[in-house]
This record gives sequence, C-alpha cells and structure tokens, in this order.
Amino acid sequence: MVAFDKIYSSEKGNNEDFIYLSSITGLEFKNAAVGGVKNITLANNNLYINDNVIVNNNLNMELTYEASSDKLIAYNNTHHIWELYSSLHLCDYFISNSTNCNTIYTMNKMLIYYISPNEKTENTLISLIDNLLFYSDYNEKIIYNFNIAEYTNINDSIF
Repeated sequence: MVAFDKIYSSEKGNNEDFIYLSSITGLEFKNAAVGGVKNITLANNNLYINDNVIVNNNLNMELTYEASSDKLIAYNNTHHIWELYSSLHLCDYFISNSTNCNTIYTMNKMLIYYISPNEKTENTLISLIDNLLFYSDYNEKIIYNFNIAEYTNINDSIF
C-alpha cells in the first residue's frame, strides 16, 4: 500500500467506507489519520510499515479494514494478529477480560482509565512503538519508556 492506495471495508453494509494512504497526512481513516505512515507492505510473511517490521514471520496474513471500529486489521487463517486504530483507544481497564482492552498493538495509543479494578491509578496513556512501551499519567508532561526488547533479551518485533 503506497500513497493514494485504498482498502475498502470488508463489512457488509459498509463496503463504500475505505482508508487510504495520503502523501501529506499518512494513513487516513474515516475519523482520523495516523501520521507518518508512508507505506504498508505484506511480504515474506511479514507486515512492514515504512519498511519497519511490525509483524514478523506470520503465514497467510491479510489486511482488512473494519469501518464500524475504524481500524486496520492484520489476520491469518486462525486469528487477528495486529490492529491499528484510527485514534486514541479508550479503555476502562488495561488488565481485564475485555477483548477490546486487554491487548496493546504496536503503533496504537490507549487511554486507560484504571490499570485494573483493584488498581485505581487514573488516566494512564500507553503506546508501544519499536519495542518501547511508552507510558505516562495523562495529565503529566513527562513520558516514560520501558525497553521490552532489552528486558526480555528478544530483539524481534513485539506486536
């Protein structure tokens, strides 16, 4: 996918909705844009964004756009592998049984109201980019990061 390419929604009834790559604003969704995205490629069992591996060594991947949730999805024959939301993803809890909020995917930003029902830390902002987990109190000006690759001694992309 390069500038001006489109992906139409795969959902019945939403087949006129689409996302596209803009050379100016990046990946344009229905409700927002993800800036800085210049190309998206599926090749050699990998998903690349801007020539960086986002998903490594996954067979039979396909990309689809889900208009009702305004997100791009990479999946294979058995399950979703990765998702990219059009904007800030809002969650009540990060540690939960909710399928919408118990996973963070590379390049997404999540605003989490509470860490868990037992941990009442409010308004945490979390983002995972290039194996770095960025987090902060939503009201603070300081952004912290945690190097997952260094901690786990795994250098492959964590998605």
